[in-house]
Amino acid sequence: MTDSVSDTKEWYLACLLFELRANRLQRKKFCKVSALVHADSPDAACDIAPQVGQEIARSGDFAPKHNRIFRGMRDLNVVYDDLEHGEEIIYEEHEDMPRDELQNLVCAKEKLAVFSPTKH
Repeated sequence: MTDSVSDTKEWYLACLLFELRANRLQRKKFCKVSALVHADSPDAACDIAPQVGQEIARSGDFAPKHNRIFRGMRDLNVVYDDLEHGEEIIYEEHEDMPRDELQNLVCAKEKLAVFSPTKH
C-alpha cells in the first residue's frame, strides 16, 4: 500500500480568514489565523476547518474589542512531522528572489508578532 497523505496524516494547518469590526469604527480589518485541525483525511480536514473558524469567531480569545466574522479558509496544509520542538510546520519556496528582497523579509526581534503590543 502506498503511503499517501489521506491514510497516514492526522494533523493539518488551516489558514483561516476573519473580518474584524470595531463597534465604534467604520473601518474593517481582516486577519489570518493559523489553526491546527485534527482529521483522518484532507477532505475531512477541509470540512472541519470551517467549524474551527466558527468556534474561533465565537470565542473571545483574539481581538476581544472587535466583532469577529469568519470569512473562509485561505489554505490547508498537512503537517508531515510529529509535533515536536523544532519540527517544520509550513514550508514556502520562492524562486528568483533577489537577496535584498529576502533580507527585507527578515525581522528584528522587536518586530516579531509575539512581541507586538496587540494582545491575542
